[in-house]
Amino acid sequence: LAELLDDMPEDEATDIIQELPDDTQEELLSKMEWEDAEIIKDLIRYEEETAGGLMTPKFNKVPFNNRATDIFTRIRKDAGKELTPYFYVVNEQDQLIGFFKLRDLLNVQTSAMAKEFIRPETPKVHLNAPCEKVANLMGQEHLSSLPVVDDANVIHGIITFDDVIRSMQDSASEDIYTMVGTSKIDPFAK
Repeated sequence: LAELLDDMPEDEATDIIQELPDDTQEELLSKMEWEDAEIIKDLIRYEEETAGGLMTPKFNKVPFNNRATDIFTRIRKDAGKELTPYFYVVNEQDQLIGFFKLRDLLNVQTSAMAKEFIRPETPKVHLNAPCEKVANLMGQEHLSSLPVVDDANVIHGIITFDDVIRSMQDSASEDIYTMVGTSKIDPFAK
């Protein structure tokens, strides 16, 4: 199971591990790759239905003084990896100062620094924001992902539309099963 969880996205592996008893959680985490286990330990701290509990810690983080040419080089270097269209620009303390889209990057001079072409009005959510608030903000801003920040505006990860939808579907299913007097598990599942 530890090998299987190592191959999964950390946010999904966290959801599975959270369902297990504490002693089983510790045993599994001790058998996983160190880096994955540390990320999951960090994610477990947050409530399951919050931005922190649903976020993924892997995202496009760009220092404010990176030039467009450096960002292009990094994109080419990571050509085999899935590329999300949003890049989050941070200062020296990892505080979010803005974002840009891949399309913005394609339209600037290669010598331009990230801080020169960011969108400073960055929609974001707090680590403890409930899933409903995240969904509402995504709908208002028409974004497929949002940065997740703490009280000091330090970015910890991103939450994607897919994560929000999956969580909302799970909550709706539980509510429906409770209303009709069945367990929280789909009574028709075999």
